[in-house]
Amino acid sequence: MAFWKDVDFSKRILQIRQTLSRDGKELIQGTKTKTSSRKINLGARLITELEKQQRIYKKEKLAAGFDYQDHDLVICTNSGKALNPRNLLRSFYRLIRNADVPPIRFHDLRHTVASLMLAQNINPRIVKEILGHSDIRLTLDMYSHLLPVIHQQTASQ
Repeated sequence: MAFWKDVDFSKRILQIRQTLSRDGKELIQGTKTKTSSRKINLGARLITELEKQQRIYKKEKLAAGFDYQDHDLVICTNSGKALNPRNLLRSFYRLIRNADVPPIRFHDLRHTVASLMLAQNINPRIVKEILGHSDIRLTLDMYSHLLPVIHQQTASQ
């Protein structure tokens, strides 16, 4: 769960400092583990998209007036409330169907990003930090199946 106060547009950083309960009803201060609390550098393209999202957020807030529940959420309903995780999943699965791609679980996006980073020879320690893993061994154990490909790419280079 990201808040606008967690996005530093000038430094292009997102701070991960809290989480949302599985049912989406409760904001939990802090993160699952000490290393889950982290800063993630954001690319210029994502910053541009976040700036667009913030403009939409401000317009929706003005349009709703007193009915808007301002929780400072980056992703929220038109009235400012936290998204129900089940609704987010329904939208995700609809996008997958419309894109005519093989179905995956929402959490698989995390694995895909990690796999792509490792396949591009991004240092596993950086991947570990981005994912918020407590130990690099967890990252390497989870994605060790990719290492032969990385070794082959390295030998070719």
